[in-house]
Amino acid sequence: AHEMNNPLAVISGRAQLLALRLGDTADGASAKAIVGATRDLTELITSLHLLADPPEPNLRPCTVGEVADRALEVARDRLDRDVPLAINAQDAVRQLVADPDLLGPALAEFICNAAESAAPDQDRPTISLRAQTDPLDGRLVLSVIDTGPGLSPRALRHAFDPFFSEKPAGRQRGLGLPRARRLVQQMGGQITIEPASPVGTEARITLASPACHARAA
Repeated sequence: AHEMNNPLAVISGRAQLLALRLGDTADGASAKAIVGATRDLTELITSLHLLADPPEPNLRPCTVGEVADRALEVARDRLDRDVPLAINAQDAVRQLVADPDLLGPALAEFICNAAESAAPDQDRPTISLRAQTDPLDGRLVLSVIDTGPGLSPRALRHAFDPFFSEKPAGRQRGLGLPRARRLVQQMGGQITIEPASPVGTEARITLASPACHARAA
């Protein structure tokens, strides 16, 4: 990744200088296009590197609210706007053992997808985060639920396939959900995605409970 990102950084830096010098001209617009293209390619390389060699998690006690704050920070940077996320006070203080710097970005993928799911003439969907204990095995389940238009059956089948996207070519790279799954897997967790009732989508992240981590230690 470094062997590719370093030359791209040089290209991007030189193109930014050209864009400043050329100003509001056709050549200046071309220089800005080069900057945008190198940024997109750098992000693609970063995503592929994460899938191939994800970071080691720094597991520690934290709260669902802390993870939600990290997720919203990532979503805000990506969408360039605030994204409302409904979470009740009881869930926010719930304890878990995770790496917020990995789990937060994983949650952010679902939050961003939900925020971008509505058409321009539709109301923005409501997005909520819930935490509960699986009654069968005691694991912690984090659910991101939205009231958007939902996913097609085909999208549900291929949601975690790299490069799959039903959006127009160039709009999405189809790496967000595979990236989220890889991050969660690094923490020993699982992700599923299914239709919500009555509308929308529900993504579930299942992690070992703090009690399970204590027994393992």
